[in-house]
Parts: sequence; C-alpha cells; structure tokens
Amino acid sequence: MTGIRIYEINTWPWLSELSERYGTGITLESVPDTEWDALRAMRFDAVWLMGVWERSAEGRTIARSHPMVLAECARVVPGLNPSRDIVGSPYSIRSYTVEAQLGGSSALKVARQKLHARGLRLFLDYVPNHTGRDHAWLHETSDCYVSGTDQDLASQPGRFFSKDGRVIAHGAPSRQPSDVWTDTAQLNAFSARYRALAVETLTAIGRQCDGVRCDMAHLLRTAAFESLWGAAAGPKPATEFWAEVLQKVRHHHPEMLFVAECYGDTQSALVQDGFDACYDKERFYDRLRASDCAGLRRHLEGTGAEQMKRLVHFISNHDEDPVEQAFQPPERHRLAAVAVATLPGPSLWHHLQLEGRWGKQYVQLGTSVLVRSFYQRLLVATDRPALRQGRWSLCELAQAPSMLAYCSEHEDDRVVVVLNLSAGDSQGMLKVPWPALAGRRWTTRDLLSGDEAEHDGDQMLAGDMPIHLPPWGTLLVEVAGR
Repeated sequence: MTGIRIYEINTWPWLSELSERYGTGITLESVPDTEWDALRAMRFDAVWLMGVWERSAEGRTIARSHPMVLAECARVVPGLNPSRDIVGSPYSIRSYTVEAQLGGSSALKVARQKLHARGLRLFLDYVPNHTGRDHAWLHETSDCYVSGTDQDLASQPGRFFSKDGRVIAHGAPSRQPSDVWTDTAQLNAFSARYRALAVETLTAIGRQCDGVRCDMAHLLRTAAFESLWGAAAGPKPATEFWAEVLQKVRHHHPEMLFVAECYGDTQSALVQDGFDACYDKERFYDRLRASDCAGLRRHLEGTGAEQMKRLVHFISNHDEDPVEQAFQPPERHRLAAVAVATLPGPSLWHHLQLEGRWGKQYVQLGTSVLVRSFYQRLLVATDRPALRQGRWSLCELAQAPSMLAYCSEHEDDRVVVVLNLSAGDSQGMLKVPWPALAGRRWTTRDLLSGDEAEHDGDQMLAGDMPIHLPPWGTLLVEVAGR
C-alpha cells in the first residue's frame, strides 16, 4: 500500500448534498461523472465509501433521543430535524447489505465500475467488534456475542441489555462503566462461530470492493479482548482472531487490502496478523497536533522508511476534531497537510477536509455543512515519483530544535521537506544525503509557490544549506540541476 491516497466519503450526507445541488435524487448509481472525475484529478488512488451498510433501526431510535447526539448534531446542523437528519450510526449495523436509501447493492456495483474506469479502488467498512442490537446474528446464534447474567444487567445496566430473554453486552472499547456504545451488541472474538461468520462476511464484502477499513481492529486481539471481557469471553482460542480470519479471506481474495483502525501501540502486531496498513494515531497525529517536534523525530527515526509504508497518516477523519480546531492558526493546518502528503506510507483524507468542509462530521447525520479548502494544489504538487515511491530519509538540521526535515529521492526526482513546528521564527543549517549533488549548483523550486533559489551542491552535502521559516512555516521544494 506504499503511498496510496484514500479519500473518505461520509456517504449518506454526501449523496444528500449532491441531491440538493443537482436538484434530483442521487444514489451511488447516479453520482455525476464529474464528481468521480474531480477525485481522480486530485490524484487519489482509492475512495472509502464510509457507511454504506444497512443501519440499525434500534440504533437510529436511540440516536434520535440521545442527549449528547442531539446536542452535537444540533451544533453542526442549524434547525436540526432529528427524524429527517439523524439516520443512525454507520457503526451500528443491522446487516451487511447496502442501504436502500443509497441505491442498494446494484448501485454500489455501478459506482465501483465508475471508480475502476478512473483507476480508483473502492474501500468499504467492516465493523468486527459489534453489531446493531437488531442484527440477524442475535436471533440466529447463541454463542456469537458476549453474554451476561441477570446480575450483570442489574449491577451494570449501562453495559448490558436484555434481548429476547438473554442478557447481551454492549460494544465497549474499555472497562470504564460509562465507556460503552449503547446502540450496539458486543461480538465475541473467542467464538468459533463468530470467526466463521467474520470470514463469510468479509468474503462477501470482498466481492463488492477492493479493500476494507476494519473498525477498532485492536480490540479483537486476544490480550485486549481477554482484558475487556474476562471469563465472559470463554476459553482463549489457539490463534489470534485476525491471523485466522484474514488468512481464510485472502484465500478467496488474495489482492484485497486490509486497513486497521487501531490504538495502543498495536500496529506491529496487527501487521503480523495480516493487515496491510494500520492507523498512526498516537505517535503521528497526536504528536503533530501537540507540535511535539522531538517526539515526531523519535517516531520517524525509530520507525524507519519500510515500517512507515505500513502506517496510515491523517489529520482529519470522522473520529477526530475538525482541522480548524485541531490545527490553528491556518498556517499550522497547512503544515500538517504537507506532512501527510509527503511522508511515506498510505494517507487518509476526509471529504469534509478535501472538499472544503471543516467541522467534525457527526456520523449519525445525513446532512453536511460547507466551508473552504486549499488542498487540490497540494495533492497535485506532491503526486510525483520521489514522494509516491521514492527512497525516504530524515535529514540533519543543525541548530533547529523546533524544525523537522526529511527528503525523498527517486532517480533524478528529489524533494526536500522542512516543517517548523513552532509559533516563532526558526532557522538552521540543512544537510541532504544525496552524493549526486557534489560538484554542481542546483535550483530549489517551491512546489506550492513556484519560488526558486540556487544552492551549491557541496554546501548542501556539508550541512551548509541555510533554512529560515516563519511560524508554522513549511519548505516543500524539488531539487533540480541548473
């Protein structure tokens, strides 16, 4: 997945807005060609249609009466009409069939064909940790979910619920009593029956797409699951959930790509289990947001270029705070975007971010809000061999503790990136690692502004290339012969 750019679309509100813009009802089948053409023009490689599966009716009812959901949605959508605008969470799934409101499975098939015609792959969701409270599996099998007792229900009413005379756990990411998803039912990662259903479901999903983003994938690993559910999970299986499931799914779909949403330093383990790439949240996103230059440098030094190719970088998705809140002032936002566009490995870009829509997209909504964006120029400028498939390395930058520098090279294509992660002016002396620069003069051209400067190759190699950046400034230049 080296360098793949994935564009995340919150499908329901996106189609709702397209319908308003074009004055007619639009499903996945009838998305105008110009919309898909625009994504290819921005140099994306894949589209993740988030939230295409049938949502839980019970979950929708819960969302429409939940005080926090109502407050958040009302903040995003003035004049909120819950019965119209709140359609339920895409992570409280009733069935892995495409929502009729979005056009159904036939419409998804047409959309995939249109994406393929433009060289774009299609990603969809799999939610392995839980289902909606009205999923068919709750009626068809008794050992697929984490069960509780009447005593559990009485003592932990927020963590368990009653369904057809049985006590079932809600999905949860931790043991905190308040940390539960009350519109979900917790699947049992230790259950042989559930593992078989997971293989069956992912195999069916694989017939409809090219890749899958697996929600909260780390929660299914044995150590995490045992810690969360203890004896209620039953005996530990001999193999890890993902190692068993992905191996069997790849037998049917050997080219299918799997991306793990994960937290808690589980990336290496999940890659060993079979994932192609994992989220780089705590070590990249959190440190970038905190302007922790030293921490980022340690992460990049300790990870290395090959491992970086397995890490998904982002500054916006449906789970994070809006970029205009997380990265202020605007110069800092631009710096963060440059980092995502230029580091090795996959990158994830949210449609509110890329189409000029800032503000956290509350996932229960079927409506979105417009603002401005600057991204197309950045994405086109960084679509080049050095940054997409080149040899990446950190650069030495003397006397500049708040600046981070790295570079990429592919044959004669060379790019240098310097980021000033501070609110003050910064300067330093840069050293590049390219022996081919010796004995010649070189021109650096800014990939965004087009500004040019001349440098002596021997000085660049010796660490005598002066860099001066304003607060939150960036240097994004190609190095070309005169």
